[in-house]
Amino acid sequence: MKHRLLRLAPLALLLACGGGRAPTPKPAGPPGGGLSAQVAEATRPGPKPGDAVVTQAVFLTAAPPEAAAASETAADAVRAAGLPAVPLSVVPAPVDDGLPLDVAALAAAVNAHADALRAARGVIFVRYQGRPLPDDAQVRAAARAALALAPADAVVVDLSTRVARTPAELAAHLDAAGWRADQITLEATRGADDTVTFATHGMAKFGLPDLEQTGVPPSEARAAFGRFQAVWHDLQAHGHATPGQRVGAITLRACSRPPEAIDHECVAF
Repeated sequence: MKHRLLRLAPLALLLACGGGRAPTPKPAGPPGGGLSAQVAEATRPGPKPGDAVVTQAVFLTAAPPEAAAASETAADAVRAAGLPAVPLSVVPAPVDDGLPLDVAALAAAVNAHADALRAARGVIFVRYQGRPLPDDAQVRAAARAALALAPADAVVVDLSTRVARTPAELAAHLDAAGWRADQITLEATRGADDTVTFATHGMAKFGLPDLEQTGVPPSEARAAFGRFQAVWHDLQAHGHATPGQRVGAITLRACSRPPEAIDHECVAF
């Protein structure tokens, strides 16, 4: 599967300058890719190694609908899209002090529509966890369900990649021939120790671990980025892997980022 890199502005600046001014690190995502306690409860037990984890969040300007009605709408949308009966968890919740999701942090991390997220009154989480399905049906089903649940003034956020779209933008994305190319993003940030970290987001949607490389000196970022890409492609070709396994010429290790920055699984080199 071929993926197009996104979020490259900080990285491009870093590589062009050979270091230069440090890009502003993005806030870590909410725990578990942004899952609320309601979603965690609805999907117990947690995902197993190699499971796919997909979570779309539909942020609403009004209070959320009843759970039964939302689930029915989601199931109808999956059927209408010609997809198999994908088991999705659909959990509406009000956006209030009881929601264990830091909406402000999420708004700061998304690519667009931050003001709409901050003003949201309700949210509907659409989640799949389980074995990866043929033709990436788990990814397509969650997105189609989220689109069906989103009124025109909603914002839909892929909580793996922190990409936010209006319903019109999401519909255009799903109808594009290369929609799979946008399912994984790459983030490059510089830490307090002045070294660079490369990390992917979204690999969990396909049952794969995200990839991390830390401790890169800014002066070596250009060469390190090329190597990161090569290991990333090797990992996709290899399939699911865990720390200690060899992928291409690399022996993988455990990731060093905090668990709240990782959707499901992660490997590093």
